Amino acid sequence: MKTKKYIPMLLLGVGLTACEHQEPFLFDAQNNGIYFNEVSSGFQKIVNFSERVLDENCTDTTILVSIRVLGHLSDAERTFTVQMDTLEGITSPEVTFPSQFVIPAGAHEIDFPVTIKRPAVMDSTFAFKLLLNQENGSDFGAGIAGQNQLNVYVTESYQKSGAWLSQYFGDWSAEKQIFLCRLAGNANLEEALSNPQTDRNNLSVMAVDSIRNFYATHPGETLPYSMPFCYKSGKYEELVPYTQPSYWGEEQTKWVGPYNAYIFASVNNEAGINTANEQQLWNNIDETKGNSYNKRAVETMLSVYNTASTKTPRIPVTERFGIPIIEGVAYSYQNCLPSIWNKAQGLLAPYYGKYENPMLPKGRKKYTFMLNALYQAKKDSDPNFCLYLMFPIIQNAQGTYILSDEAFEGTEYATATEALRDFNRIFREADVNNEYGFPAGDEIE
Repeated sequence: MKTKKYIPMLLLGVGLTACEHQEPFLFDAQNNGIYFNEVSSGFQKIVNFSERVLDENCTDTTILVSIRVLGHLSDAERTFTVQMDTLEGITSPEVTFPSQFVIPAGAHEIDFPVTIKRPAVMDSTFAFKLLLNQENGSDFGAGIAGQNQLNVYVTESYQKSGAWLSQYFGDWSAEKQIFLCRLAGNANLEEALSNPQTDRNNLSVMAVDSIRNFYATHPGETLPYSMPFCYKSGKYEELVPYTQPSYWGEEQTKWVGPYNAYIFASVNNEAGINTANEQQLWNNIDETKGNSYNKRAVETMLSVYNTASTKTPRIPVTERFGIPIIEGVAYSYQNCLPSIWNKAQGLLAPYYGKYENPMLPKGRKKYTFMLNALYQAKKDSDPNFCLYLMFPIIQNAQGTYILSDEAFEGTEYATATEALRDFNRIFREADVNNEYGFPAGDEIE
């Protein structure tokens, strides 16, 4: 995970301005000291436990500190001591290291380990300093002034990744970013999202499945984060394939049809449903809630139908949603207007009568009636029937509109004309009072 350090700049300057770097005289027989070989880091180390996010059981970490010999080499082992002290105004973390170290014979540099316990509190800064004080129990002298102290700052802090996608992952939190990184197996979320196996769609599905599994195996417990169900309006090809939830059954199908991930995400987007409340809001659906879900589902379905290319005679079978059209639900056709009905009025009028704009009350009523009548007539006799076929129109190479026989391949109809004649019969039989003016069968040429 890419993180920025939350160490205040004031802290980073502690004790540094007074340290003038001196070039050490290595192997000078007149010198006999040691110094911290940490000039490149400004004689400080920053430890952020966020870099160890993949280790769920991380309790501590060990850093290596470089020490160099100033002066002549020795053919015998030599010892030196390191002391720890606090930095003024900053709480120290728990730190352990040997009080005495050995530089092997003939060596001029070693790295010694310092183990630091993970902070108990996130987004807080802890610090300490290491001192090379060789007055007692050491084979070395004083070393170089200004290079005998190393400041170490410790924290566990996270920043929102630049790759964070709220539409897929919801509101950011450190806990959720940790969860996603561990799920992806990569501490760098941006890098994880560039991997096809853990891209935004797949990671979103993985997160939803993981949270659902947690709740299934930990009844009564709650997580400090939730996941939304990503929905992109009008872009069915960008469907996020969320797994069908275990609670999906007859009650849910009654209102929104057989499970379809795109419709599911669309309804959730409208109703504010996420992984924290999905079971509560999808179970025990009353009529008010059911009508609301159905309205969104139908409008989404019709939007997909209306945006399908008029140059393609058929649509994928996955778009045959089978969502019930319910009498009395006030569907809005603003985003799912059947524009092809208007564009090809001449082809459809012999079967459907006068075109009425579905955005206006009279047209909305007629269009809803037609959808409901055709759905009711076909829902049991032909489970593969698609309401998209109400307008079997394509655009030919010359740019004009024609009826498409190919659209009905695999259905009970051989041609578009045969289908439209049957649709006309269904509409007339349902319109017992002849309210909508569908042409009589013998009037159709």
